[in-house]
Amino acid sequence: MRRANSDIRELLAKERIYQWEVAHELGMKESNFTAMLRTELDDEKKVQIFNTVKKIKQRNSSNI
Repeated sequence: MRRANSDIRELLAKERIYQWEVAHELGMKESNFTAMLRTELDDEKKVQIFNTVKKIKQRNSSNI
């Protein structure tokens, strides 16, 4: 059985972005973000998270 939101989890691991970074950017606590990932999200919420990851990645690459 595949883990819920494995696409998000794999992207975070690939881009070396922590869940707390995404949670902070979305204005929520890391514990709430982690709990949210336990059940499969709808496409709209996933797009929001993917865009947030992209934003964090761009910010991190400009800080190097």
